[in-house]
Amino acid sequence: MRYTEVYNNTKVDPGIASILAAMPKAEIHVHLEGALSPELIHRLSKRNHVSLPADTPEEWQRFCTFISFDHFLECFRITTECLVQPIDFIEMAEDFLMNQAKQNIVYSEAFFSAILHLKKLPADELIDALSEGIHEGEKKYGNRMALIPDLSRDKTRGKPEYQEAVLNLTLKGRETVIKTTDADG
Repeated sequence: MRYTEVYNNTKVDPGIASILAAMPKAEIHVHLEGALSPELIHRLSKRNHVSLPADTPEEWQRFCTFISFDHFLECFRITTECLVQPIDFIEMAEDFLMNQAKQNIVYSEAFFSAILHLKKLPADELIDALSEGIHEGEKKYGNRMALIPDLSRDKTRGKPEYQEAVLNLTLKGRETVIKTTDADG
């Protein structure tokens, strides 16, 4: 990726774009599932037999040039449907960290739509897969990532069992991170 491609929707002098790209950065509000590469989504759709409105990663990227918030939500929904197996979540975390590293983003706090995935996998499997992907991605790319499980208002309002499921996932995930940190010294 050329540095100026990161800024292709604004007019930025190439010299300034180069300086901005080289600067270490932190991203503290990003939605994990919304920040995946078209190549990964295409691969996951094939693996998990999810139909995309595009035949290639390039077509998927063009399709997801958002024209409205509703269009963004459609792309987000399709992306989350492609995430089914534990390996998908491992690859998701690694893909995200790889793309962040390309932009010299050294630390990210990423929102994770937990309730959409707890219907597919038990919390322990989800945590293990995400932990493995984050650990491997951080080791490969040298950046760091923290997850923030979100409570989607439209999915959890009036459903205390969903809210409790996300809370339990968060607490189990926190316990896993503390154990991992203690084990690493």
